[in-house]
Amino acid sequence: MFNVLGFSVMPDYLATYDLMKTNPEPYSEFLEQATKLGWRLWVTDGKDWYRLPNTTLEGTFATRDAAVAALKAAGVATAKAIGIKVTIEKWIVTSSEEATFNSDVKQPKK
Repeated sequence: MFNVLGFSVMPDYLATYDLMKTNPEPYSEFLEQATKLGWRLWVTDGKDWYRLPNTTLEGTFATRDAAVAALKAAGVATAKAIGIKVTIEKWIVTSSEEATFNSDVKQPKK
C-alpha cells in the first residue's frame, strides 16, 4: 500500500477474540504476548490515545494474513508462557481503514 505521497504504508487492523476459560486465566499473559507481536491495546486519533474495549486489539501489519498469524502466535506464546493449552475460541480480524472510536479511558499522545 502507498499513501498519496508515494510512501509505503502498512494498513491497520482490528482484532477481537474470546479465549477459552482456563486455570490459570490466560488473558493478561495473552495481552502481553500480543503486544510483543505488534498488537496494541490503545488506538490514537493523532492527538490522544484511547483504550480499546476488552478483548479488542489494534495493530499495523503488512497484510491481513500477517495480522491473523500474529494473533494466533500470541495464543501459542501464551500457552508456552503459562504452561497450559490456550484456545482462541472465536476471533475476527478486519481492516480498521475507516474505523471510528470512542473510549472512557484516554491519555495524551506523547
